[in-house]
Amino acid sequence: MRNLIHLIIIVAVGFAGCQKKQQDAQPITPKVVAVPAQLAGAVDKVGGLKAWADTEIIACECTYTVYKADGTKYITTQRHAVYPWSDTIKVYANEPSGKYAWSLFREDFKVIEGPNVPDEQLPSEIGNRQIVEAIWSMLAVPARIASLTNDNAAPGQEMLIDGLWYSPVVLAGDRVYYLEKSSGIINLCLIPGANGKYYLAKGYAFRPVTDTLIWLPGKIEIFESNAIATPLKRVVEIDYSRQQTFSF
Repeated sequence: MRNLIHLIIIVAVGFAGCQKKQQDAQPITPKVVAVPAQLAGAVDKVGGLKAWADTEIIACECTYTVYKADGTKYITTQRHAVYPWSDTIKVYANEPSGKYAWSLFREDFKVIEGPNVPDEQLPSEIGNRQIVEAIWSMLAVPARIASLTNDNAAPGQEMLIDGLWYSPVVLAGDRVYYLEKSSGIINLCLIPGANGKYYLAKGYAFRPVTDTLIWLPGKIEIFESNAIATPLKRVVEIDYSRQQTFSF
């Protein structure tokens, strides 16, 4: 049936640490996750809804490269902790000026750790709210599209982006996913920023990840963009050296 929605029951719990559950976790509450039928195939391409519904935490370690305006690079490492069904990402970094941590829960972006004196030498692409959201969006596509319904999930008219054909899938707040025609994977996401600026994130080298066998991009590139998802300038490259998932 055209309006068929793939349903599965998952268990939603309070936030947990990447290595163990917190002692004060919230009470277990059943939750129904619905993926619109038009996008079910894209979820199947990255492990399927059951595997994603079993995934509570995605823990990643990466090399994080900033491409600076003067042509030089700033290279560091980060850890990313994504809670797909809790709409949350936490980013951790050790910089010369100290330890940093940022958290994004839906629209609420916070600095949760950092030195008392701001580091003026730290590139603005580190701890950038829109870039953090772009990372979250590429690492948790099935969870983000689960908020859509059959009525608003139909991919739009095909468009050519950087030599490949894509169909846009519009989310709330002018966020847009792009479904690549040739692979059947949603591997692009457009995030609006301040003063008319946009960021475009692209995932590459999708691969299965233990323990829950979802598929994640092994690499993400983030570009400055415009409202029609034209990649104008690469600003960040993220290469994941380790990715692991934890089930409910």
